[in-house]
Amino acid sequence: MPPCSAMMHRGKARHRRQVGRCFYHGLLFAAFWLSAFACSTDTPRLSKLAQGCALNSECDSPLVCAFQRCHVACQEDRDCKQGEERCVRGENGNVCQLDQEIQCTSDRNCPGKQICAADGECRDLCKTANDCTPTQICANSGECASTDPTKDLVDAKGNIHTDPFGSSTEPEAAAGAGGAMNGEEEGAGAGGTKDESPPEVAAAGDTGEAGAGPKPSTDPVDITSADCAPPDSSITHESETLSKAASWHGEHVISGNLYVQAALDIAPCTVVRFNAGAAIRVQLGGALHAIGASGRAIRFTSAKAAKAAGDWGTIQLYSDASNDSRFEQVIVEYGSDGAVGLQNDASGSLSSVLVQHVTGNAVSWGQRVKVSEFENVVVKDA
Repeated sequence: MPPCSAMMHRGKARHRRQVGRCFYHGLLFAAFWLSAFACSTDTPRLSKLAQGCALNSECDSPLVCAFQRCHVACQEDRDCKQGEERCVRGENGNVCQLDQEIQCTSDRNCPGKQICAADGECRDLCKTANDCTPTQICANSGECASTDPTKDLVDAKGNIHTDPFGSSTEPEAAAGAGGAMNGEEEGAGAGGTKDESPPEVAAAGDTGEAGAGPKPSTDPVDITSADCAPPDSSITHESETLSKAASWHGEHVISGNLYVQAALDIAPCTVVRFNAGAAIRVQLGGALHAIGASGRAIRFTSAKAAKAAGDWGTIQLYSDASNDSRFEQVIVEYGSDGAVGLQNDASGSLSSVLVQHVTGNAVSWGQRVKVSEFENVVVKDA
């Protein structure tokens, strides 16, 4: 039997060999996981233009993240792709509007704080040109518009006209979004649309035909406020949202956009005056009940002393509004192109309505609108 010292020596040697083998296998194990970890932590793929993002660092440089998509940063319109995108306000700086962010039928289609304008395009809201990106103007309808003719069609009085070719890669998407400049394309004119005219519509006016609808009536119209007394009160509305039902009478003066998101009943003889660029937008369950009476018409007019066509914007009904908006014994005058407009899928009724002294189409509608009544609608100087 070996002495105890020899046994202890062999035990220590065996222990060292076991420790060595453990150390060797540990190194192999660590190397394997380090290599696997290195493969799993490769630099992530960065998002390209129009792809999703949450941070600027997730976009392929020099793109920036806005409205949860990667965009081209810009200072003014000329920094953006010619003929398609405007330079708009993002959350943290100006960005070029993506093609898929342009077309709309309601404000909910638009990113950020943009609204769906009367021409069916998402735009920045404004009171003055200072609210827009450099080189843009604040149009009469209260939205920013490009002065580059390849991006927007704006007349000398500051009215936005619908681009007949649209800004989308799908021209059909823009064709019915609020009327065309010549009153003959889809969504334009007081006589109906080219392909989807509301049933049994007619218009009476000075010029013979209006849009693509039936010939106008020659019956007397009797739309007047001759029996009205002067307004006994005046209330001012400054860029206001009407979220509770209300009734108006007397005189009301509107500046900026009045968003009607509840039932607004307007009494006979009421006078609604608009400052430059002011507009009414009926949306989100709202309804406009402008119902006058014979000799006591409701008047939507300019707030200026010396009135002229284009003094104010438009009255627009949107698809998400209630379906019972009605104009009856109403005079609409001195507004802009499409003074009364029904956006795609919107509903409304017009009976004994006089639209006069406006810059373009008197009444315009988009596709699939529901016009329950269109009778004795008179167009003058439009």
